[in-house]
Amino acid sequence: MLRILLTRHGETDWNRERRVLGWNKIPLNETGIAQARQLAGWIPAFKITRVYSSPLPRTLQTAEILCTGLGVEPVPDPHFFEANIGDWEGRYWKELAEDPIRLQYYNQPTTARPPGGETSSEVRARAVSGIEAIRRVHPDGTILVVTHADLVRCVLSHYLDIDFKTVRKFWIDHAALSSLTLDGSEATLHFLNLVGLSGL
Repeated sequence: MLRILLTRHGETDWNRERRVLGWNKIPLNETGIAQARQLAGWIPAFKITRVYSSPLPRTLQTAEILCTGLGVEPVPDPHFFEANIGDWEGRYWKELAEDPIRLQYYNQPTTARPPGGETSSEVRARAVSGIEAIRRVHPDGTILVVTHADLVRCVLSHYLDIDFKTVRKFWIDHAALSSLTLDGSEATLHFLNLVGLSGL
């Protein structure tokens, strides 16, 4: 049985400003570094054997901080890249509030495509391919994946058989932890969006 721990990167200035990050190489801000350090203080209790990370700077920074107490090095893995949202990158979310494609993106997430970007179905297929590759190498133990909020939702959507519109209602905090065990075709969610020591 394999335990997958999923965490979102720490905060960046663009997160705080409600700007669309996408694949932009924006680093953690001071709050994001502090969030990662706080998680690093208690995550060793899970006895993690390997850490995979989205290759973007904000996720790799987070992963490197988390690895300081784990005795492992993060493995960059493009399967766990942020969703590609194309032409929206760098804009402010409020600018897109009435954009018909953005409304479709949330109401019809399996088929709606941001201009020049990926559909949620494509992102989920990529994320699940990454998890399945990990399972082939690590059939048991505990693995940490440092990624992005929508990627966490995509993994949960697939393994827990939850539709996209429902899983989009799951709030995913920066440097919060979610835990999923995979045993053959069975998946169990142990906790979602843990930001403290309770629930270990």
